Amino acid sequence: MPDQNLSNEEFDVTLAKALERVNAPEGFAAKVMAEAGRAETKGPHAKVLMFPKAPMWLSGAIAAVLVMGVVVGERVHVEHQRQEVAMTQQKFDEGLRATNHALDQTREQLAKAGLNLGE
Repeated sequence: MPDQNLSNEEFDVTLAKALERVNAPEGFAAKVMAEAGRAETKGPHAKVLMFPKAPMWLSGAIAAVLVMGVVVGERVHVEHQRQEVAMTQQKFDEGLRATNHALDQTREQLAKAGLNLGE
């Protein structure tokens, strides 16, 4: 682990030394090429899974299912919004009725007290 108390200059020098080009040992390229040649003659080391080719209609069927999912999802979303609007309207109407009822009662009490605000 490098010293973390190095100055920028010391760090740059250390980094430059670590990144200096080093020549490969004698005969390294020949060893690599020989190993590569042996690997080619041995055949593949890993099994490759080959899936059978899908029928032409399969991609169309998948696309149709996706489109249908989008359409159904949109309808569900619109229905949910419609229900929310209806519920909000119902709550608003109930609140308006309660407010009107309270206002009517207040007007009656004021009229009984002799104060007529007019309608």
